[in-house]
Amino acid sequence: MGTNRWLTSDMINKVQKATSDSGSEEAALRKLLLDFLEILDSVDRMKRLSKSKHITTAGWGRQMDALHTQVVQALEEAGVVFEDSLGKSFDPAWHEAVGRVERNDLPNYTITEVVERGCGWRGKTLRAARVIVSYHSNKDVLDPEENKP
Repeated sequence: MGTNRWLTSDMINKVQKATSDSGSEEAALRKLLLDFLEILDSVDRMKRLSKSKHITTAGWGRQMDALHTQVVQALEEAGVVFEDSLGKSFDPAWHEAVGRVERNDLPNYTITEVVERGCGWRGKTLRAARVIVSYHSNKDVLDPEENKP
C-alpha cells in the first residue's frame, strides 16, 4: 500500500510540474491522463472477467487485443511514433541489440526480431527498440569493419 501511495504522489508531482509549463501542454497532458484512465478501466474489467467462469480463451484474447489498441492509440495521440524495425539494418540511434542469431542468408546486423518496440517523440528517440540482429558465422562473409581491433 505504501508503494502505491508513493507512486501516486510521484505521478501527481510530475503532472503538476508538467501542467505548470503552459496551458496547451496542460490540456494535452489532461487528455493523455484521461486516455490512460480509460485503459485502467479496461484493465479493471479484465480483472473482473478473469475471476468469472464464463470467459473463454478467445474472449480473453479479444480483451487483450482491445486493451493493446487503446494503449497504442493513446500514445499515438500524444505524438508517440512507433518504429517498424523488423528487417531493417541495425542503427544504434534507434536500436539496442539484446541478442544475435546466426543468419548467413541476411546481411550482418539485420534486425530479425523485435523484443520491444522502439518509439520516437517530437523528432527524437523516446525509447530505443530492443532487437535481435543477424550475424554471419562464415569468416569470409563478415564485414571487414568487424575484424578491426
